Amino acid sequence: MRPRPGCLGRAVTVIEASAPGKLVLVGEYAVLDGGAALSAAVDTRAKVHLGPAPSDLCELQIDNSGDSFAFSLSKTGIPEWRDEPGHLGLLLEIALEQTVDKSSPPAPFKVSLCTRDFYTSDKPGAEIKKGTGSSAALAVALTSVLQSYLGQTPDFGVCDAVHRRFQGGKGSGIDVLTSWYGGVVSKQSGNGAAIVDQLDWLTGLHVSPVWTGQSASTPAMLDRLAGYRKQSPDDCARLMGRLGKISAQALACWKAGDAPGFMRQIETYAWLLKELDAAAHIGVWSAAHLQLEAAAQSAGTVYKPSGAGGGDYGLLYSADKERLQHLQQELKAEGFESTGLEWTRRGMEVGTPAAVS
Repeated sequence: MRPRPGCLGRAVTVIEASAPGKLVLVGEYAVLDGGAALSAAVDTRAKVHLGPAPSDLCELQIDNSGDSFAFSLSKTGIPEWRDEPGHLGLLLEIALEQTVDKSSPPAPFKVSLCTRDFYTSDKPGAEIKKGTGSSAALAVALTSVLQSYLGQTPDFGVCDAVHRRFQGGKGSGIDVLTSWYGGVVSKQSGNGAAIVDQLDWLTGLHVSPVWTGQSASTPAMLDRLAGYRKQSPDDCARLMGRLGKISAQALACWKAGDAPGFMRQIETYAWLLKELDAAAHIGVWSAAHLQLEAAAQSAGTVYKPSGAGGGDYGLLYSADKERLQHLQQELKAEGFESTGLEWTRRGMEVGTPAAVS
């Protein structure tokens, strides 16, 4: 189901949008080279609220920190900041550049951004990002709010362009797709173009996210992969090709309803991620991921990191729900958070506050 567009225009004074985070089920790294990837939305949501400005100045409110930044709009709709707003100010600038009609800048507005769901903290001021795609979800929600405010229909292509520019051109776009559509989304190459499908959950498969307790820097790991690609292009292409082959087979198993076959492909994919990691020194398999893999193997389940690795989340895969629940309790006793994050079908939603939660 496509997201609900907002038929709102300039007459509406308050607009809200939200979009979910994601975890990659299979295909991380392979998707960077055009390989297949499968991702699922999780119930962490980025939320954006836009309303009239209290003065002639616009205002950017960062709910996580409580910081506020005033700005005016140039004649072409570009922010002119009173104080340096940081990276979220850059995201707003990019979104405005992609959406505003340069001949008719919008009336002053106040926009609030909230990504608290994407962080954990033992104490105030010590928030840790958990790695479920906050930047993609926020880019989707913010761009959709601005398009609705400007009387436009929210558009995935514009959201993707905003996030790609914000990320400096890095990434595959699977996170933006998942934030836009919700549910389970696949992406693969075909005839020179990306093929995107929305899929049902695989019957007979249970997947449980596990938080490693450590935040990881995806850009840093992508930079190390880029260094390996430059230094050893043939070896890198060979390993990426093998990852792509297995991720395509895993996706085929999912579409065929073959849960046992899917898990066999996940085991192979995890092994190939280790081979790539050893060759490129990316840091995918952290000590925490190796510990979780050992626990999963002892319990007769399958495990691999989700996304870039190095920390953040890993995933437990099993056809036996009770076995998985028992393992979750064991991991909780060892200090790992393996409950509390749920899969969701909800994608991007935009509208008046009564229509968006």
